[in-house]
Amino acid sequence: MAIEPQNNSDETTHSDAQAVDTAWRVHSALLTWTSSVDQKASFVLAIDGAFLGIAAAVVSQDGRLAPSGPISVLLLSLSVALAVVAGGYSLAAIKPNLKTIVDSRIDSGHFIYFGHLKMMDAMRIRSALTREDILGALTNQLKEMSEICWNKHRRVQRAIECLRWAALGACFYVGVTLLL
Repeated sequence: MAIEPQNNSDETTHSDAQAVDTAWRVHSALLTWTSSVDQKASFVLAIDGAFLGIAAAVVSQDGRLAPSGPISVLLLSLSVALAVVAGGYSLAAIKPNLKTIVDSRIDSGHFIYFGHLKMMDAMRIRSALTREDILGALTNQLKEMSEICWNKHRRVQRAIECLRWAALGACFYVGVTLLL
């Protein structure tokens, strides 16, 4: 359904129904983006786990790639530390973002989030759905969700960056170890 703007004294406005429909579409897009970033974080975490597994195997072996000097030990240590930080960022990104304290007063502007709904009885939910400002509630929820989604994306970016530097350090480690 296309949104047709209505002119109202030089401002483009939409009916409440159109605005609510648009808000639900944005809500759906935010859910998709959040799901996508969770998948990316899980993928980065899997790569990170493989990296740490390989690092553990290298340290425990007596072969050619075992740390042989202070430079190689430093490079391997930094790489492992960065990989651990990357794992932390990935875990922080996929961690469910539940509010630990939900105000029991539940103001009328917050009744979309299931954490708020669980604090309300069925009659209060019905009242909110029929009498409260749905657009206002959706607006509040969109703001909250966009902040959560943004933070998840930033954490995944940081995880990838840490893992990139860890991999670079590991490459230098292999090079230094083979040369020494």
